[in-house]
Amino acid sequence: MTRCGSRHPADKVFCQQDPRGQNLYWIGPPGDKFDAGPDTDFAAVEQGYVAITPLQVDLTAYAAQDVVKTWLTKAGVGGEW
Repeated sequence: MTRCGSRHPADKVFCQQDPRGQNLYWIGPPGDKFDAGPDTDFAAVEQGYVAITPLQVDLTAYAAQDVVKTWLTKAGVGGEW
């Protein structure tokens, strides 16, 4: 089992058009490895192993919740907090 390594953000975004004239955006190429220590998924794959990394995602800005609640209350938008 590994932990998730990380990369620097991609530097370029490319815009192309599909056959119907709609814009398509491609992000890439991937940025350089930023955190690729020996216990990361990068290291496991480079050594020929399968990387198993449990993941979770929670992008909630907990530190901002009280500020936003205040804004909503002042705006007359309320609810059960």
